[in-house]
Amino acid sequence: MEHLDKVSQTPLDVIQAKLGMSLDDMAEIVKRTGLAKHSDIRWMLQREYGIAHEDARILVNALLESQAQSVA
Repeated sequence: MEHLDKVSQTPLDVIQAKLGMSLDDMAEIVKRTGLAKHSDIRWMLQREYGIAHEDARILVNALLESQAQSVA
């Protein structure tokens, strides 16, 4: 399981480096937009930050997962 966590973390590290922002920074930005749907957040990230569809998808998944964990 630890190996899978590392595999999923690597793309996130690369995306964060490209954006120059942490996951927490991106979560705050998404929170300020008021967007909640995966597709809306993904589209905003692609449009506003110029990241690729797959990178945006990975980032939104991580953001929504971290949000769900903080609620639980």
